[in-house]
Amino acid sequence: MDENGNEKDLANNPNYDSMTVKEAKEKEYNRLIQEDAKEEKKNLSSPVSELNSLLPKTDYISRTVFNKKNKYAIHYYEVEENEYFDYIKKIKEKGFDSMDPNSPEKSFLGVNNDNILVNIHYDATNKTLDLDIRRQ
Repeated sequence: MDENGNEKDLANNPNYDSMTVKEAKEKEYNRLIQEDAKEEKKNLSSPVSELNSLLPKTDYISRTVFNKKNKYAIHYYEVEENEYFDYIKKIKEKGFDSMDPNSPEKSFLGVNNDNILVNIHYDATNKTLDLDIRRQ
């Protein structure tokens, strides 16, 4: 696939001479994963990801969707319901207090003493957790 989502002709690629189509596609997939990982590492190591350091560390599969000086958003995959509740507990331990104690069970909106807002939504059907954290 190229950057526009079009499938490339892997058979004519010199890097894939002696591979099956399946092997070539796996190699291309792994290359794309590595590129994403490099970009993710760059984003997380950049000075604008200071907000990310306020979040509990996890082993969830994730993808940074927005990384700016005053806002950081991340999408987590394959999060079980009990892991979501554990994450909310960790967020509270990091100093974020709920702004709405009557909020739905699968949502959390909190703020810390530095007036930094965290908004979390859990989708149990897709096992995804969306989070954004921002300075107000």
